[in-house]
Amino acid sequence: MSNSKRLNPTLAAQLLRIVEDLGPEACFRTVWLEARKRGVLSWNRSVRKYLDLLLAAGSLSVKRVRVKAPRPKEAYKVTGRKPVVFVGLRCLQDYGLAWEAGEGEIQSIVSDLEGVVRGHARRLGSRTIVVASLEDCLIHELLQDAKRGTGHAELVASILATRTVDLPYLLRRADRLGLGRAFRLLLRRLERLFGSRSKVGDLASFMSAREKFLRAMRNYASSGVDKLIEEEGRGTLALRLVKSLSDEDLLAAAGKQLGARG
Repeated sequence: MSNSKRLNPTLAAQLLRIVEDLGPEACFRTVWLEARKRGVLSWNRSVRKYLDLLLAAGSLSVKRVRVKAPRPKEAYKVTGRKPVVFVGLRCLQDYGLAWEAGEGEIQSIVSDLEGVVRGHARRLGSRTIVVASLEDCLIHELLQDAKRGTGHAELVASILATRTVDLPYLLRRADRLGLGRAFRLLLRRLERLFGSRSKVGDLASFMSAREKFLRAMRNYASSGVDKLIEEEGRGTLALRLVKSLSDEDLLAAAGKQLGARG
């Protein structure tokens, strides 16, 4: 569900500046033409995608203006508010989370333009929201477990064990919040667990998860980012929590995500 062609937070900031500079004349067409003129973006669909995300995140508002035309003009305005994205188990289900999530397991958090363009828009009731990226959702869940004891550290482990993430982005954002050491330790523990050929716990869970995790590690190694796991990282948040998880806990979580264990 993440953007197949990654959007650029710098371009998002430049579009906000264009909207601000245009003032009351900031309708879609004038924003697009000004973006082309300044060499920011030339394709109208790209401009639309950025504006829609910024609107859903609350960085922009839109107002219909009556004009002598078949349809009213929509004028954009910069709100000046920090952008908001949504996280929680219901958001993680957009990325394939197999665990059950209740209706209330979604919440908004303040983010930044990088967090916004890494996310994707979706409907929530009568409005459109920005669902945070997979990596930001995982960071949020581990942070909440460290602060409130939600028990979701195993859920985070299950995702890291079974799919490839944007490792540089994940670890950079985790470092910023003091979770860098915890995420690196968790990845190293998974590497030791699934790098071993010795059977640990349930065989079906082990073999299924091992195949997925080793594939992810090969992806990291192919681009050289696997070395980031060996860095010390920043902060001690959730470090004790990760240390408390047993190999059986990690394996059971991965098996649950893959459906090998209920």
